[in-house]
Amino acid sequence: MRVESSNSWSRRVVWILLAGAAIAPVVLCGTGCRRQTPPPAQASANGGAASAPMPAEADPYEGPLDTLRRVHQCRRAGQMTAIAAYIVPQQRDAVIEHILSVDELTSAAESLKARVNRVIGAGTAGAFDRTAIANSLGPFARDLEYISETITGDSAVVRLRVGGRLPLENVDLVRRGDRWLIQTDPPIPGLSAELRKLARVLNRVADEVEHRRLSAEQIEQELILRQRPILERI
Repeated sequence: MRVESSNSWSRRVVWILLAGAAIAPVVLCGTGCRRQTPPPAQASANGGAASAPMPAEADPYEGPLDTLRRVHQCRRAGQMTAIAAYIVPQQRDAVIEHILSVDELTSAAESLKARVNRVIGAGTAGAFDRTAIANSLGPFARDLEYISETITGDSAVVRLRVGGRLPLENVDLVRRGDRWLIQTDPPIPGLSAELRKLARVLNRVADEVEHRRLSAEQIEQELILRQRPILERI
């Protein structure tokens, strides 16, 4: 089974944006990620559903896989401060900002889909569905399945299935004191700001779908016109 690194998961956001014909007829995060071979020393752990219950208090000696489960629980609860505590300090601010910008874009995408569904119908709404962006964030994605963990000294790799798709993704963690922390490539500079601009575009088009009763062709034209400068910069 193929496995890719999710250390460059911010690039997956770009690939998803650029790959969807409806969102970007001109031009998503083809991961830009490298494939990885698991380290030799392996401690296997079967993955459970992302919604598996976690204890109320963090166990300071929990392993890498359970650490990611806890992070996902915090993510679902919107506890960004708690999530930040599980990211290596030098990447923390940029990663949290990137997560928030993707959340803003996801919300806008859901609004657009709902408006098109209400005004035109479910079939057309599907053609303008960009909600896959919610599963572009590797260990911070919406839908996760945990497959295994590999621990080598103070480093670890956890394998995930994100959004039900293949190949699997690798997430790197490092042990700092008694806690495992997520270590990723830093987000692409300037990407978060562009994602917020794109979210504003989707929100404006969503409003016009309802107020102007746009046709599918008009929606596509509006998206191409308004998104093009942003996507070209991305």
